Amino acid sequence: MARRHSRPEDFQLVGMDSDPTPGDPDLIDLPDKLTKTVTSYHDAAQAYSDHLPRLREAAVPAERRPIRLDVLPGRVTYEEALALHTQGGPMCPLVAVGGDVLTSLGPDLTDVPTFVIAGPPRTGRSTALLVAAESLLAAGSGLIVLAPRRSPLRQLRGRPGVAALITDAEVTVDEFRQTLGSVPEEYGVIVVDDAELFTGAEIDSDLALLARGGAGTGWGVLAAGNAESLALSLAGWMGQVKRNRAGMLLSPQGLSDGEVIGVKLTRGVVGRAPQPGRGLLHLGDGTLRSVQVPLLEAEL
Repeated sequence: MARRHSRPEDFQLVGMDSDPTPGDPDLIDLPDKLTKTVTSYHDAAQAYSDHLPRLREAAVPAERRPIRLDVLPGRVTYEEALALHTQGGPMCPLVAVGGDVLTSLGPDLTDVPTFVIAGPPRTGRSTALLVAAESLLAAGSGLIVLAPRRSPLRQLRGRPGVAALITDAEVTVDEFRQTLGSVPEEYGVIVVDDAELFTGAEIDSDLALLARGGAGTGWGVLAAGNAESLALSLAGWMGQVKRNRAGMLLSPQGLSDGEVIGVKLTRGVVGRAPQPGRGLLHLGDGTLRSVQVPLLEAEL
């Protein structure tokens, strides 16, 4: 834009022969070439202005930035959760998502060899166990699955990486040990659904050895079961699992449920209406985290 000038030759400075509106004191249009130049400059200035807050934020050290708080979703797919699982590995299963900044969460079985998922019926215990098993298979772990009742984990039969699927709660020690020896992978995990059925079983002592880490850091145990029943287990392999103080509670209904994962619950977090997949996670560090279990494609 240019204002009316008192001298005609001034218009030559902006590519015009003379003042096209000699009687109009207002602004006049520049030639198209100059208009495009001004518009491009304006767009560039606006883009820089929009980007400036991000540049300022990047210049601030992470510890000095405002705390970011993500909303815990009520529904998240396995694929979405797996994309957040950047610290996974053959002994680091994905079990849930949560945190101030939403991320995947799960145990490191080379640190604490067991992880238990407990809750009342129809709260997604088996689903959470299956999610963990799927993430371990994707990471190259070898699995032995114990599913004595009807369970979605039975669909893992015949999958690459699954050495055996045992449906008999009375499996003998010899059969179990033979199965342990058939796992070719460097890392192996025993996945136990309806874990309370194996309390006092013939393989109890072998499971206890694995739960103590007596078989080495290449073995781990994932278990799921009824929180009320597991809370009553004081000895055997489940007693050792409880002493390891790592696990997840789904819709806890009583204060004693906290004993399963080694935490003390308050009355404010128990007795609520069951919400499938919503849980409290404890990784043995004394911090109780609210989490959401991902949904597999078959459940969407």
